[in-house]
Amino acid sequence: MIIARLIGGLGNQCCQYALARHLSEIHHTELKIDISEFEIYKLHAYSLNHFNIKESFASSKEEAALKQVKEKHLHFDPEILRLPDGIYLHGYWPSEKYFTSIADIVRRELTVKSQLSGRDKEIAEQIASC
Repeated sequence: MIIARLIGGLGNQCCQYALARHLSEIHHTELKIDISEFEIYKLHAYSLNHFNIKESFASSKEEAALKQVKEKHLHFDPEILRLPDGIYLHGYWPSEKYFTSIADIVRRELTVKSQLSGRDKEIAEQIASC
């Protein structure tokens, strides 16, 4: 099992998910997410629920059973992609290099679940037109 601790805004959540998704593909194992930090973090809300991700939430018991891996710095670290199964990821992981080989999967899963409407649809059309 791979667990990703999610925190931050949408971009950060996407990067955290993408790395964990890649590691789950490498090891053919289950991916779970931990959104418990959003109970105290008020700057942003958990936002990946709007996308077609593999959304399975980790329990505190599952989190405690795994080896904790904390990000050492904000640039790409190739050693992270060699981590074993059974890890709980803490960090932002802001590099596309963490998921380049599964970019198609990540793009597909990070599509919005529902049709846009109202002001959201207008803005999306405006963005697409330029």
